[in-house]
Amino acid sequence: FFFFLMIRRPPRSTQSRSSAASDVYKRQPHGIPLDLLDRLLIIRTTPYPLTEIVQILAIRAQTEGISLSEEALSTLASTGVKTSLRYVVQLLTPANIMAQTQGRKEITKDDIEEISRLFYDAKTSAKILQEQSDKYIS
Repeated sequence: FFFFLMIRRPPRSTQSRSSAASDVYKRQPHGIPLDLLDRLLIIRTTPYPLTEIVQILAIRAQTEGISLSEEALSTLASTGVKTSLRYVVQLLTPANIMAQTQGRKEITKDDIEEISRLFYDAKTSAKILQEQSDKYIS
C-alpha cells in the first residue's frame, strides 16, 4: 500500500544516537505515531493478475496510438507480472521509438526484449547497485 506523509524527523546529528524519542519512532508501525496512524485510511492493494495487465496495456497502447503484436503484448504482460505494471507501461514509448527507427509501425517481441535489456525496473536496478556497491563512493 502507498501513502505519502510529511513527518518531522529529529535533526540528522541526533539520529545516529539512541534516544528515547528515536526509539519510539522505531517501535511504531510504519514509523508513524499511533495517534496519527489511527487517523489514516490504509488501503490494501494486491498485484494485478496477468489478464488485467493485458487489458490495461492494450487500452494504454490504443490511447497512445501504439500498435503492438499479440506476441509483444503477452511478453509485456508476463514481464509486468514479474516486475510492475508501471515499468511495462513505461516500456511502451521506447519500444515504439525503436520500432519506428527500424521502419516498422508495430512493436514486436524483439523490440520489447531489447528495450527490457536497456531499461531496468526498480527492483533489478536496486539489486545491481547492491551487488556492485563496492564500486561506488559511499
